[in-house]
Amino acid sequence: MATDEELCAMQKLFKLYNIEYVNDIVLSALELLYYILRIAAIFAGEGD
Repeated sequence: MATDEELCAMQKLFKLYNIEYVNDIVLSALELLYYILRIAAIFAGEGD
């Protein structure tokens, strides 16, 4: 079995992993929004 210190370290690593996972999802969503807005800007510019 793991010691209390090891369990605490594993919990911290798991929490950091989850934070990184959520950050990756948010970053991907923002990147997708950026590309959508770029495409919209291109089409808006063609209408002039």
